[in-house]
Amino acid sequence: FMFFFFFKQKTAYEIYQCDWSSDVCSSDLSNFMRERAIPPFEGIKACIVECEAIYPWQRKIIEKAFNARVYSTYGMVEKAIYAYECINSLEYHICPQYCVPETTTVSDGMFEIVGTGLINYANPLIRYRTTDIGMINNQQCSKCKFPYRSLDLIEGRLGDVLITDKGDAISPVMVGVDTDAFRNVKTCQFYQDTPGEAYLR
Repeated sequence: FMFFFFFKQKTAYEIYQCDWSSDVCSSDLSNFMRERAIPPFEGIKACIVECEAIYPWQRKIIEKAFNARVYSTYGMVEKAIYAYECINSLEYHICPQYCVPETTTVSDGMFEIVGTGLINYANPLIRYRTTDIGMINNQQCSKCKFPYRSLDLIEGRLGDVLITDKGDAISPVMVGVDTDAFRNVKTCQFYQDTPGEAYLR
């Protein structure tokens, strides 16, 4: 089997340049192949997307570029929750050895995912609010018979997104301000009214 991994938070170039400003699936390799009519690589069985929740339009770009099913995982650097996508559906299976998942009500019919990590012995996060919207299913998966709880991500992240000049949405996680240039800044906000342009205030 041949698998292709997408680490959506950083590409090798972005790691070197300390650049958190682009999603690899929307602005790098997949779009590069699509824009130049490069045919999909042969032999790829799956594309595994790590870190951020994937949106349907992002999934479509990758699957078309590589002619393979996208499998997404759901997790975070805080290690409060981890789940991986079912092989027979788009439902996420929660790893019970990793976390204790919960939800809290945001509004009618909308729930925020909350997690308590079990693998960080030094400084575990208790009932960490992820700002991601979804529902927890306590029933056995009907598609693959996974015996533990599953997660349905519905709306993605509560935070707003920035829109590039190409119409791509950038997750707020990608627009980091954790550099030395901001060490004396207590609070800031991105404002956008035109795609491709944003103001920091």
